[in-house]
Amino acid sequence: MTGPDGAPLDRGFLLHEPLPPARNAVGVGRLAQASIGEYLQPSPALPIPTLVGTARGSDVRCVVTPVDRDGRLADRSVLAFMGWPAGQAVTFVNEPGPIVVVHTGGSGRVDRRGHLRLPLSARRRCGIVTGDRVLVAANRQRNELLVIPMAAVDAMVVRYRQPDDSQTRR
Repeated sequence: MTGPDGAPLDRGFLLHEPLPPARNAVGVGRLAQASIGEYLQPSPALPIPTLVGTARGSDVRCVVTPVDRDGRLADRSVLAFMGWPAGQAVTFVNEPGPIVVVHTGGSGRVDRRGHLRLPLSARRRCGIVTGDRVLVAANRQRNELLVIPMAAVDAMVVRYRQPDDSQTRR
């Protein structure tokens, strides 16, 4: 879609009516900068900090995906990232946390459509029910997936952000 001058609309917003008077931080009214038919340019994006010590093309990929009533994980991108095709044999191990670790080999399988299905026993041990979202962390170097319920992720974040004893004594 283009504006009246033929420019694409994704560069800004075409105004169809005058902007109401805006107010500055002190509450004093001022006139809007754009009038009918003018384009407003989106504000520049904020800089995104980069993490120190991380490299592009990492061997780890994470996604958050819902679990359906049959225990299937909706997102298949982590399986493609791992190179696990439909029919790939997998095994499920419950670890404390509660975390499900998935490795190649075993009696489980990636289904014919390329979805991973968590067994009912693993879902029950982790408290995962239909519609829950889980964090799936794929680690190519270890050839494993970690399936972590959001409740466990919440607990990890809270624990990580709690000050340790050395900081509270200062």
